[in-house]
Amino acid sequence: KFDEEGFIKEFSGNAVELSEYECKKLLIGFNSETLLRLTRQIKEFSEKCQYYFIDVLGIRRNLDFLPFLEDNLRHENPEIRIRSLKAINEIGIVSNLEIYTGFINSPIWEERLMVAKIMGTFPLEQAYPYLEQLLQDENWWVRSNAARSIVHSKDGMSRLEIFIETADDQYAIDMAREVLGEGIGQ
Repeated sequence: KFDEEGFIKEFSGNAVELSEYECKKLLIGFNSETLLRLTRQIKEFSEKCQYYFIDVLGIRRNLDFLPFLEDNLRHENPEIRIRSLKAINEIGIVSNLEIYTGFINSPIWEERLMVAKIMGTFPLEQAYPYLEQLLQDENWWVRSNAARSIVHSKDGMSRLEIFIETADDQYAIDMAREVLGEGIGQ
């Protein structure tokens, strides 16, 4: 905490030897300014410590980390993208729907799962077409989270009821019914 330059050098060189717990414990103790500074040097960290660092940014829930996390959505490493989506979801505030729409058709189900959660932060009028598509996803977890994002939105229950009446995908209909049942206390 008193020698940031020395820490960054040591952390970059020895991070491979740290466990997930040790790495996160070290990082979570830093203030937001230091963590923002570390975002510019993340490439010096081991791959695993990059993952843990992104996790810590989500835990801290500081809106100042959002630009860094959104930049990571273009990263070639899918694990960096998934963890960045998770951290963004934990922050809970997003403004540009277009940044996330490319993940709707991702071949990686974890990316679709996280975007189904993130879509719940947008007004339902904006996000519904994407959530409806995710509600019909081949993966149960993606369908479940899309339905939950819909039902927790204003007018979400009525949207799911309409979906049940008009949809053809029996798995999606079953998921909508299940989530609706949870929403009304059944």
